[in-house]
Amino acid sequence: MKRISLNKVMAKLAEEQTPEKVELDAQSDMNIYLKQMDKSARKSLDSFKKAELSIKELIDSEQEYNEVREKMQLLYETIQEGAGEIGVPMPRWATAVEYRIKSKSEAVGMKARLRKLL
Repeated sequence: MKRISLNKVMAKLAEEQTPEKVELDAQSDMNIYLKQMDKSARKSLDSFKKAELSIKELIDSEQEYNEVREKMQLLYETIQEGAGEIGVPMPRWATAVEYRIKSKSEAVGMKARLRKLL
């Protein structure tokens, strides 16, 4: 087994730890962290943009749902009045329509859950 003197080891360590080398190592580490920060920032921005688009789609869908629901409700009420005037019972499907008019859309519930998150 080859013997290595302590002096040689200490000299080698001192040689490797020069101020210039330490400074270069610190700069290299800083560059790595900067790249990681940039990557994370881009990923966060992309996620925010996707979330914003999803929220806009949710709002648009909810508005469309409410518009159609109002039209359906007006038509239902017209049919209901007409049936009452001529003394005819409402059709069987009327119960399902009435339920749908009164129920909230799934999007409305999602919007409420989203508000809680924000």
